[in-house]
Amino acid sequence: MKNMISTTASIFLFSTVLLTVPSLADNAQSLKTREHQSKSEISQNDNSARLSTNRSANHSRKELTDKDITNKSGLKAKTLRDPSRSALPKSFDFDIASAYVTLLYDADYDGYYSEFSVNFDADTTFSYADVYAELYLSLNGGPWELYHVTDVFEIQGDSYYDDYTVSTLLSEGYPPGSYDVLIDLIDTYDGTRVATFGPNDSVDLYGLFLEDATYDNSVIYSSDISIFDAYINLLTDTDNDGFYKTFSLVFDADVAFGVTEIYAEIWMRDGSGDWFLETVTEDFFIDSNSSLDTYILETTLQSGYDTGYYDFKIDIFDAATSSFMTSSDTFDYQLAQVPLEDAIADQRATSTTTTTITTSTISVESGGAGSGGGFILMLTFVAGLLRRLTR
Repeated sequence: MKNMISTTASIFLFSTVLLTVPSLADNAQSLKTREHQSKSEISQNDNSARLSTNRSANHSRKELTDKDITNKSGLKAKTLRDPSRSALPKSFDFDIASAYVTLLYDADYDGYYSEFSVNFDADTTFSYADVYAELYLSLNGGPWELYHVTDVFEIQGDSYYDDYTVSTLLSEGYPPGSYDVLIDLIDTYDGTRVATFGPNDSVDLYGLFLEDATYDNSVIYSSDISIFDAYINLLTDTDNDGFYKTFSLVFDADVAFGVTEIYAEIWMRDGSGDWFLETVTEDFFIDSNSSLDTYILETTLQSGYDTGYYDFKIDIFDAATSSFMTSSDTFDYQLAQVPLEDAIADQRATSTTTTTITTSTISVESGGAGSGGGFILMLTFVAGLLRRLTR
């Protein structure tokens, strides 16, 4: 589990773009074989000339699912608040005593902020309790849209030392307008909504002038980029010989702070020991340490790929400067000796489809007493059960 830090985070709405291999000039030479090296010396302008010419493969970016988000907290898509969600009598044992919003960043000084924080103090009649919060935004009195789910954290009686703060950067999908904030407190024991705090409870959560960074011109670039995870999923083996024609390459690139735009070069090595540039992605955004920007590239090998074991490398470049940022070297063990063959050897050719993907909110929060945000769901359930049995 990646350590969470107190910082801003972003809300993303992406549309997936079909990845295509750049077209080759008629006189382009085949990619020269060589040992894998840093691409900082290679200009993005030569990408088309460096692609292997004797191979054919279809690449498409695929939809991110809950299963693809591993070892990170995250929320898949914008969700409307369910007004019918149960609130049992035990909810009288919980309360949100106070909450307020701090407006943090307005890049163009038009009075609409792209960055803000929500601080709230939850209390309980018990000595302690493990809870989490769902945070919602409403535009101009419209429906409540879920924009963040916190980690599990501990509250202690009516202490004000266990207050909680969530800082958020709206990066896309939020037009300028008047927004209200609402907080639902959820008991981890059974997922019951036990307290709610909104604009009817405090004017501090009412009529906030917000807009996303596309209106506020506040996209942040950073060179502190790393790859948090990378692996291969094997998908289609028609003739059941253990060698696959379709697979997905999954990787999650992170930036130390804010949002930045990158692209990736995907390299492939066959049994000869030579590296070939397989494809180059489109430019895409990564958001702090969110898992919602995980990139899934699904590939079907059409022809020119001998049956055998292949290794992969991922090189990340800054989209604005084409500067080399990082590589997937630390994940060699997850990207090596992948059993593959093309569709001809696998007895069937398939076409590649384009899938639309939308992702949504991930924010980073701080606070709470004895936060349990790093526990998995089962441990949280057991802890909640023991707490109730010992009261």
